[in-house]
Amino acid sequence: MLSRLSLGLLSVLLAVAVFATQPPRPAGAGTQDQASIIDNTAAGVGTGIFMATVAQTFQAGITGNLDQASVKLSRLTTSGSDVTVQIRTESGGLPTATVLATATIPRANVPDASPGNSGLPQFVLVTFSPPLAVTAGVNYALVVSSTDILWQADSNNDYTRGQASSSNSFSFGVFSTIQGVADMDFITYVAIANCSGGTPYRNFNGSWAAIPGAVHDLAADTNGSGTVVWAIGTNNVSGGCGIYQYVGGAGAWSAVAGGATNITVDNTGNPWVIQGFNGNSIYRRIGGLGGSWTAIPGSALEVSAGAGGQVWAIGTNVVAGGHGIYQYVGGGPVWQAVPGGADHVAVAPDGTLWAVQTNGDIYHYVSPNWISIPGKAKQASVGYDGTVYALGLTGVAGGFSMYRYVGGAAVWQSIPGGALEVVGAGLNEFWAHQ
Repeated sequence: MLSRLSLGLLSVLLAVAVFATQPPRPAGAGTQDQASIIDNTAAGVGTGIFMATVAQTFQAGITGNLDQASVKLSRLTTSGSDVTVQIRTESGGLPTATVLATATIPRANVPDASPGNSGLPQFVLVTFSPPLAVTAGVNYALVVSSTDILWQADSNNDYTRGQASSSNSFSFGVFSTIQGVADMDFITYVAIANCSGGTPYRNFNGSWAAIPGAVHDLAADTNGSGTVVWAIGTNNVSGGCGIYQYVGGAGAWSAVAGGATNITVDNTGNPWVIQGFNGNSIYRRIGGLGGSWTAIPGSALEVSAGAGGQVWAIGTNVVAGGHGIYQYVGGGPVWQAVPGGADHVAVAPDGTLWAVQTNGDIYHYVSPNWISIPGKAKQASVGYDGTVYALGLTGVAGGFSMYRYVGGAAVWQSIPGGALEVVGAGLNEFWAHQ
């Protein structure tokens, strides 16, 4: 009761004005989602007369990655600890013991309001790395712990999707509501995956056919018995954008659980994906539509599988030409680096590699040599029959010009139409989307 009584006295002293000034949007933050910025009371967070831990529950309004949050703080003494900020699951309006993300606010970032100093409470930004995938409509808790921090609050319950609570334990024990405090001052920011895309098309023996739906990223592969096509959709979900397999017929596409930003299909017909909004994590699905996801060690910007069974990836490390290039070898090493750098790769059935660098230069890797290919491209892909397709740099209706590699003096043969991505598939077959 000592901390509750002291909080009540503190609230009276601070309830002299109501502030609802919206802080500037932090550079690099995602879209602002939830917020409580009415400021007419406060809660002490720390030792002695203060509550050890204070929390605010909230309901996510956007599906995406919660990458940053702001809490309105000041520090009350000249010495103390940094501020620990957690996101936890919620039950019954209170935090649970399950921690989803943790970050630290350096003490120096908190305004100094100790005796003799005039620092006023301010919204202090905290970044969660990796960000936390959140789902609209799901409740979470923002939990703050320190030794001598004042967290500004609202007593009027202006934020209706959550509530303030506290625990007198630094081990984040049992929480209960705070007398005289409805909501803590906070803001959450959620980054939304760019799931833009357009109509997919199939080209078979030179004829185009529109496929129902809209896709952000396409992938196709075959072992000779039939083409299997997967896609990243244009809908935002936790982890990125929706994942679908093409099944044809009236339904056209069938969804599987999960989200991603990049996809490829191996020669067993199973997809590999990158979750660009989850630390660029890599996953492989086993069992097709009825299967499950398996995490693959490492992180990547792009993954590409070939009809011969090889899987390659573009790493997250910056090198000359783009980013590091790696082949999946499994076992202890998992990924094996090769010399060179690129932003896009495509695996041929014979296991060789085609790569496109940041500046558009095209190379063909026949171990251990890189062979320069005339021309410039945005992206390349190789079909089951070994045909190499590429998107040029020239903007046309529907996206960019498309080409087929023919070698010799001509090098590239133009394909009518335009697309944002071209994907090699079965014999005399490729797919594209606008």
